[in-house]
Amino acid sequence: MDFYHAKAVQLPPGGPVIAGKNDLRELFSALFADPDYSLTWSLETAEVSRSCDLGYTRGSWTIISRGSDGKLIESTGKYLGVWVRDDAGNWVVLEDIFNNERKQVIE
Repeated sequence: MDFYHAKAVQLPPGGPVIAGKNDLRELFSALFADPDYSLTWSLETAEVSRSCDLGYTRGSWTIISRGSDGKLIESTGKYLGVWVRDDAGNWVVLEDIFNNERKQVIE
């Protein structure tokens, strides 16, 4: 959670806005409590403003999880993250948005 801003916002597809580091922590704690859950991402590009106080990353992600029917599912999509510098000068995610491209049963 160190790389999220205190006021970070996540904009998931088809779901409510998740605002604030505490709500994000609750979400990720629940997801990663599932031993079958895994998240990987691949960075495609990263850019920083001339003033070096704002940047973005863009890439793709893959999630593996169990569906409600017990089958293992692989989901893929793309993401865009907006980064800012916090008060200590560290890069942190302020805005995080992603889409779903594909979902398939793999087991």
